[in-house]
Amino acid sequence: MTHRPRLSKEAFLSIAAQNGLNTDDAHMEALYSEVAGLLQRLSIIDDIDTSKFDPITIFTLSGQDI
Repeated sequence: MTHRPRLSKEAFLSIAAQNGLNTDDAHMEALYSEVAGLLQRLSIIDDIDTSKFDPITIFTLSGQDI
């Protein structure tokens, strides 16, 4: 099981600024809450046991049969 650290507000604002968002915007607090909540809800994916499955190669070289 992988433990993901909580997204800090400082990290969120840094990522937002790097992606061209205005971090002084009044909506940033609401956006931070939504993103942090989404990441927390997605953490259940980390608990899925995929050890019995081989990775699927979705890319093939041009001209090769699958």
